[in-house]
Amino acid sequence: MNNHYLALEDARRLTDLEPASPAGHQRLAEVYQATGHFDRAHDCYLRCFQLSSAKKEQDGFMELMKACKRELARERDIDEKVCNNEFEK
Repeated sequence: MNNHYLALEDARRLTDLEPASPAGHQRLAEVYQATGHFDRAHDCYLRCFQLSSAKKEQDGFMELMKACKRELARERDIDEKVCNNEFEK
């Protein structure tokens, strides 16, 4: 947990120092993704996509955004099943 906090602070500092660089936003997205904050990770990857000028990088960020969306959908499905008591006991 402490390492994630330090990584998050480091990534935030990097985005503050170089807001037009995808590097800090990517690092921030990776921390959010590792801690299960897929909505925030998606937003950071979107920012990376917007800041990147290389098609290959943009394609990579697009795939990472899709992965975050899949995780969000999976979590919504689980939440819905829990709310509807659809899990086997």
